[in-house]
Amino acid sequence: LALQELLASMSEGDEKSVRVLAKAAGLHPNAVQNLRSGKTTDIKLTSFLKIARAHGYELELVKGRKHIPVARGSVN
Repeated sequence: LALQELLASMSEGDEKSVRVLAKAAGLHPNAVQNLRSGKTTDIKLTSFLKIARAHGYELELVKGRKHIPVARGSVN
């Protein structure tokens, strides 16, 4: 899946407005709106992580039984 599709899946059932989500993620509301509308099709991993965290998700790499958290804590 593309990051855009993952963002859409994460936001299902989450009624956060663009402004609320942008504030929680530390991003400009226009950036969030452009991602939601599909106007922006390329997203930085740091922005993806910020939005994922604003939705309550964490990212980790998994290989067999090994789990490595990705950028635990703050993302700049």
